Amino acid sequence: MRVENDELLAELEKSRKQNRMTNRLAILFMNLVENYSRSIAWRQFHAVEECRSDAIMVLCSAWKSFDPTVGTNAFAYFSSVTLNAFKKRAAQEFKQSELVSTLTDIAMIDKYEFNDPFDSE
Repeated sequence: MRVENDELLAELEKSRKQNRMTNRLAILFMNLVENYSRSIAWRQFHAVEECRSDAIMVLCSAWKSFDPTVGTNAFAYFSSVTLNAFKKRAAQEFKQSELVSTLTDIAMIDKYEFNDPFDSE
């Protein structure tokens, strides 16, 4: 489902008045994240579910920081928040995969260089 800026602004205003996130705002955030995750850049990423989860968590904690007096493009603001959450998770996944790769390489080297002290040769 497409997320429109006007609808997002209206739900943000309702949420501010109630001092809690409305269910509709949460659904809009989930739609925003889902739509973003389907873009060509993230479609084949192996950790896209983790990216989605992180983005929703960040959006839920950042919704109060949007100030409509500074700018009225809530869609752009929350799209940027989503993008940054995806990039952060991707960087974590890359770092973790590099670490696993390095440890695997070390383990393979140790496996071939290991001398058994009980070997009677």
